[in-house]
Amino acid sequence: MVNDNYITIFEKLLDIIDWKKLKESTYLLDTDYYIAQNHLKALIYFHVAQLGSLRDIHDFMGSDSDLKELINGVSIGSLSNYNNNISFEVYIPLMNQIIATAMNTLPINNKVEKFKPVKLIDSSTVSMALSYFKWAEFRTTKAGI
Repeated sequence: MVNDNYITIFEKLLDIIDWKKLKESTYLLDTDYYIAQNHLKALIYFHVAQLGSLRDIHDFMGSDSDLKELINGVSIGSLSNYNNNISFEVYIPLMNQIIATAMNTLPINNKVEKFKPVKLIDSSTVSMALSYFKWAEFRTTKAGI
């Protein structure tokens, strides 16, 4: 069963998204709006619920009726294809809008103190040969950083 707190937080996050802005962005970048929208919802829920894999997202989407109302269920293969084929650029206008909204809610003297420099970190895994890089053991048969 999906934790109701996760769904409440998830719904609040969905409320701050300007879906019209996503629609404009998908049009400009020739991307399917409904796929981009559903994919974004799945990724947001993935982080809110602290899931660990695409299979977890798929299992959660299929197991709870409240979540099914918010995210259309898709296969694991489709989720993987969306991850590989939807350009991150389609979501940049949304990110800019959310940052601007957050910045506009703070008094001017608190903005720098609250947000400090924003740092983006790529969490991609780089596979390496375990026989050469034993210090980078990632799995029993694979190395990675």
